[in-house]
Amino acid sequence: MRAQLDPLEEKIAAAPTNERELLQIMRQQKIKETLFLMLLEKRESTALSLAAQIGNTRVVDAPAVTGVMGTNLRRLWMIALFLGFGIPALGLFLIELLNNKVHTEKDIRRYTSAPFLGIIGLSKEEGPLVVKKGGRSAIAEMFRLLRTNLQFVTADSKPPIILITSSVSGEGKTFISLNLGMSLALSGKRTVIVGLDLRKPKVGNYLSLPDSVGVTNYLVGEASLRDIIHATPHNPNLFVAPSGPVPPNPAELLLSPQVADIFQHLRENFDVIIVDSAPVGLVADSLLLGEYVNTTIFVTRFGATHISALQVIDDVYRQKKLPRVSILLNGVKLNKRYGYGYGYGYGYGYGYGYVEQEDGSMVKKKRKKKEEKLGRTTD
Repeated sequence: MRAQLDPLEEKIAAAPTNERELLQIMRQQKIKETLFLMLLEKRESTALSLAAQIGNTRVVDAPAVTGVMGTNLRRLWMIALFLGFGIPALGLFLIELLNNKVHTEKDIRRYTSAPFLGIIGLSKEEGPLVVKKGGRSAIAEMFRLLRTNLQFVTADSKPPIILITSSVSGEGKTFISLNLGMSLALSGKRTVIVGLDLRKPKVGNYLSLPDSVGVTNYLVGEASLRDIIHATPHNPNLFVAPSGPVPPNPAELLLSPQVADIFQHLRENFDVIIVDSAPVGLVADSLLLGEYVNTTIFVTRFGATHISALQVIDDVYRQKKLPRVSILLNGVKLNKRYGYGYGYGYGYGYGYGYVEQEDGSMVKKKRKKKEEKLGRTTD
C-alpha cells in the first residue's frame, strides 16, 4: 500500500507547480493571439487602401536589353570641339569688339577717307637710323617703298616740302622723318630735316646735336640761316636744322615772318625738305605751317593710336587744313598680321640677277654656284 501511495502523494504535491506553468503558457498564447489578430487587421486595411488608389504611372516603351551601356564618345568629341573652337572665337570677338586701337590698313580706311601711304615695320635695331647705305633689311625696304610712293604724291612739287606729324606724341614721327630723309639722301637728293616741334624737340638728340644752334635761335635773332643748318656724318646729302632751345612761346614764334624766310632759303638750297612738327591732336603748331608745305604725312602707330585720332585726321583732310594729307602706319609687328616675316634680304630688285642700288642704278648680283661645295666661288 505504501508503495502505491508514494507516487500519488508526489503528484499531489506537484499539482500547484504544474498549474502555475499552465497559466504562464496560456498567458503567452493569449498575447500572441492578440498580436496575430492585430497584424491581420493591418494587412486587411493596407489591402483596402491599395485597392482604392488609382495608379498615375504608365509604361511608354517596353524595356529592351541593348547590351552594356557606356559613354557616347561621338557626342563628347562634338562637345569638346565646340568648346575648343567656340571659347577662343568668343574671346577673339570680345577682344576685337573692345579694341579701340589702330592695327591694320582696314581700320584706317574704315574711319577716314584720307589716302593710305604705306606701313613701316617695328624696328629691332638700336638707334634711330635704320636706313643705311647698302642696308637690305625689311624696314629699310619699307622706307624705300615709302620714298617711291612719295614720288607720286609730290610729282608736281618743286621742291617737295613734307610735313610729318601725328595725333599724339610717341607715334614715331621723328623716327619717320630721319629715316625718310636718309632714304632720300641715299637716292642722291639733297635733303634737309627741319625740327619744328618746338615744344618737345628730338631731331637734334637723335643725331647727337642736342646743343646745336637751331630754328629758335634764328627766330629770336641770335643766329643766321647758315648757322642753323648742320651737315650730318651719316650721308653728305643729309642735313638737319634742329629745333634749338625750347622757347616759352612756340606758337607765337611760328607766326613770325622769319619762318617764311627759313622756308625760302631751304627751297633755294635743297631738293627735299622734311619738316618734323608737333602733334596735331595736342597743339595747333602744325596747322600754322600749312601755308609753307605742300605734302602732309600723318603717322599712326600700330596698337597705340586710338580710333578717335583717325577722326581728327579725317577732319583735317576733309576741311583741307593741311595740304595733301596721307596716312602712314608705323610700328607694325612683323611676322604677325602683315606677314612680312620672309624679309627682303634676298636682293629686292628687278630682273634676274640684278638689284637696285640706292642711286637707282642696276648692278649685277654675285651668285654662288655649286662649286662652292668644293671651296670655289664664281661671280
